[in-house]
Amino acid sequence: MAMLKPAKGEINKAKPVSFALSQFTAFAPTSLLMLQQVAPARTGRASASLNLLDVLGTALGTGLGGAAIALASNQGWALSTALTIAFALAGAAALAALFVTRRLPLSLAISPAGAAADRVIR
Repeated sequence: MAMLKPAKGEINKAKPVSFALSQFTAFAPTSLLMLQQVAPARTGRASASLNLLDVLGTALGTGLGGAAIALASNQGWALSTALTIAFALAGAAALAALFVTRRLPLSLAISPAGAAADRVIR
């Protein structure tokens, strides 16, 4: 995608638009899938748990990435080394998450929300 250089004093409007479009295409439907599998009486608890883990994951990831950059800065390492450490930590977290998903049932079928009321997921 070619970006035009804005004239002096002009605001580049392409960046916010491209950012907004990328956010809409990269939205993960995890919350919708999870709420389909929960009884209607438990949707508040399930939604709160999902939101807590989402925010906690973002905070921990940002904090660990910042700690890697601070460590590299204090040690006099290159920025590429700091980013390598940060991405390695993110990769390790992804592998740990894949390991944890082995506990999920393989036969869990995605069903309409009405059918979820018949079973309780604890």
